[in-house]
Amino acid sequence: MKNPITIAVSIQEKNLLELIHNMKFGEIKVMIQDSNPIRVEQFVKSIEL
Repeated sequence: MKNPITIAVSIQEKNLLELIHNMKFGEIKVMIQDSNPIRVEQFVKSIEL
């Protein structure tokens, strides 16, 4: 069993991580400014290969 890692993230980062985790497959294009995710520019759910 792996030891959990705790890090502090912003609300935007938390939402982005949840989006990535819940997306089974596809592509996400994220705009980043000053090392912070600003918005999801493109979200494409493609077929699972």
